[in-house]
Amino acid sequence: QSLCFLLPVLAKAFISLRQSQNCLKLGSAAILLFPTKALAQDQYSKLSLLLKSLQENDNSRTAPLRAGVIDGDTPHSQRDEIASECQIILTNPDTLHAAILPNWNKKPSYQSLLSRLKTIVIDEAHVYEGAFGAHVSMVLARLKRVCRVASSP
Repeated sequence: QSLCFLLPVLAKAFISLRQSQNCLKLGSAAILLFPTKALAQDQYSKLSLLLKSLQENDNSRTAPLRAGVIDGDTPHSQRDEIASECQIILTNPDTLHAAILPNWNKKPSYQSLLSRLKTIVIDEAHVYEGAFGAHVSMVLARLKRVCRVASSP
């Protein structure tokens, strides 16, 4: 199931990265939103293996695609680097709400991430119901507004 959304995300990120190499930019970014930290970590381990395999088979001089996890277990000292240098970020609604969105204009790394954001994948959408679903809906609306402001000159 993961490949259903992962392949288009990887293709889009790779094309964007390749096109932006001439401008020394990072290309577009994608956020993969999972309902739990455990699921994000599980998917990250699979994605890491896939990216490593792609890198080993890539004969071009394009910088490799990078992915990272920003969640409650990610040390604060690593979050800026992940947000600044990765094209694919795996996270959860709580981290998005409590760490990334409130700090987008205080941390240049988060502003960079949100200004480059072109794709949002919501995994396990069927679990977002009731109060949790309403909360996630509001977080996503806020994310959309912040991205619009972060990407404007």
